[in-house]
Amino acid sequence: MKYKVGDRLLTITDNIVTVKEICGDVYFTDRGFYSEGFIERKASMTKDDLKTGDFVQRSDGAYGIIMLNAEGHGVRNFIIKNDGSYLDLGRFRSDMTHCESGYSLIKVYRGYCGEAYRSLKANAALDLALIWQREEEPEEVTTEEVCAKFGKTVKIVKEKSE
Repeated sequence: MKYKVGDRLLTITDNIVTVKEICGDVYFTDRGFYSEGFIERKASMTKDDLKTGDFVQRSDGAYGIIMLNAEGHGVRNFIIKNDGSYLDLGRFRSDMTHCESGYSLIKVYRGYCGEAYRSLKANAALDLALIWQREEEPEEVTTEEVCAKFGKTVKIVKEKSE
């Protein structure tokens, strides 16, 4: 078997799935089951993986719909926001972070385009499959900040002794 439980796969029908169980030559995922002939491994998602109609959530909590090659608003690729305005997709990096804080994409949903429009109006992901979510970066803190949080002096150890 090429893949293991927990791997994120891209199917030949452009669905991103997560392997939940493996039985023989079949991968059972969160969105059905596949054999190796129907999947292509895809460890992460980039801006190039986005499709028209994808419903996205930004780090500020707002939602939008991806529009590619649409030639609206003076740009070809953009995100329609729920207030009708847009964000230029060209201002996003390949990893879907934005050049300004607050606009980076943290979730991508995929499904029927009409459901994406209905979700935009409702300001929530309705009946759409979550296909990607940004991994949270661990927060970096100093020893002094940890001490302040606990209100006492602490000793940092690799493993807690029993």
